[in-house]
Amino acid sequence: MKSKLNRFTPYLIGVILFFYCWNLYWGGKRWDGFFLSDSGGYYAYLPATFIYHDFSFAFIEGVQQKNFNNKAGYDFRSNYYGAGIDKWNCGTAVAIMPFFLAAHAITTWSGAVADGYSFWYAWGLNIAAVFYCLVGLLALRKILLRYLKNETLISFVLLLTVFATNLFYYASSEPAMSHVFSFAFINLFVLSAMKVIDAEGRKYIPATGILLGMIVLIRPVNGLVVCIIPFLAGSRDKFFAVIRGLLIEWKTSIVSLLFFASILFIQLIFYKLETGSWFIYSYGEEKMNLLKPHLIDFLFSYKKGLFVYLPLTFLSMAGLIFLYRKNKWEFCALTIFIFALFYIFSSWWSWWYGGSFGTRPMIEYLFATAILLGIAIENLAPAPKKIFITLCLLCTLVCLVQTYQYRYYFIHWDKMNKERYWKVFMRVDLIAKKENPNADLLKD
Repeated sequence: MKSKLNRFTPYLIGVILFFYCWNLYWGGKRWDGFFLSDSGGYYAYLPATFIYHDFSFAFIEGVQQKNFNNKAGYDFRSNYYGAGIDKWNCGTAVAIMPFFLAAHAITTWSGAVADGYSFWYAWGLNIAAVFYCLVGLLALRKILLRYLKNETLISFVLLLTVFATNLFYYASSEPAMSHVFSFAFINLFVLSAMKVIDAEGRKYIPATGILLGMIVLIRPVNGLVVCIIPFLAGSRDKFFAVIRGLLIEWKTSIVSLLFFASILFIQLIFYKLETGSWFIYSYGEEKMNLLKPHLIDFLFSYKKGLFVYLPLTFLSMAGLIFLYRKNKWEFCALTIFIFALFYIFSSWWSWWYGGSFGTRPMIEYLFATAILLGIAIENLAPAPKKIFITLCLLCTLVCLVQTYQYRYYFIHWDKMNKERYWKVFMRVDLIAKKENPNADLLKD
């Protein structure tokens, strides 16, 4: 009976997210931030394609003036030889598209203004983010079943994955950002890759190619996820056996590559429509410098440090100790994978990733955090296990309080430092009094 109840944990989390969004955003016009700054760029492909037929995105000024009082935030467009282009990839919009079309139909049917930026479109965005979060959790549960024996523990880890990290915030409060969609497709990719590795049938090879195509279409750097395959293989011999199997099934592998390429071609079509060129670099002067990573800042700074704002991720590293004892190949493969993520993401020119809560590019790789947490809890002796679980619960409390503080600007989106951080750390009393020591940062 308990096992059956544990299967419903992802759905329970989905219901909690749904009602949280309903209560917080679906009254008044509290949803207008969904369409601003970076979020607006990920989303803009949809109204540009289905409503305005304008791939210069010039319609955005009229939308901002009409709907948002010119409150634009960071402009998502960049200039490419005089052409206005969307800086971000279209994959997030592709993932959202069914929900956008449903919202557009409801808006048109109800007689509301079908401009792509009214209530039902915001509703569609919110539902899309909750749906993909649920899909990601369902896939993650199946991934964890490979590494953990206790289903109650798996349910606990799933709850931590959402409520002790910034996944909760991005699945509810910034639903047009790419991370929750990447979280879903990366977990599906990992699950599909596991099935290929376990030789459950070549039918999963094309599916893996499709999923990888969506991952790269949403956020190109997340193609790094292929580097998790040695860990999933579990041993050196199995890894090379998988490579040989893909070569033996070369026809199926080619079909998988064609699916992968065809999905990426969607972005090239948009580049052609926007600029007349098939291949462009849309980020302008923004680049990655692998020779100058900000690794310490990325992990430990008060500005955005991963381990500062999401202490659960630091706690999860304890799982590497037990992984080393159990399987040295898996230990080496996962350690190298995690370090590579830290190194590459910290090498981006804006290592703090602009206005965000915590280190947001790590959201999509929470499957690694979940696996390590589960391994640590499962292998600890009874007394240390109780202490470890208590620390996990404290990390959850810290994250939920900081999520609330971030939403109401007690934690600034990119100007935090040591002094500012400790002024508001766990100060729920200031929230109740509506006294914000960092309010002066909002005037700049």
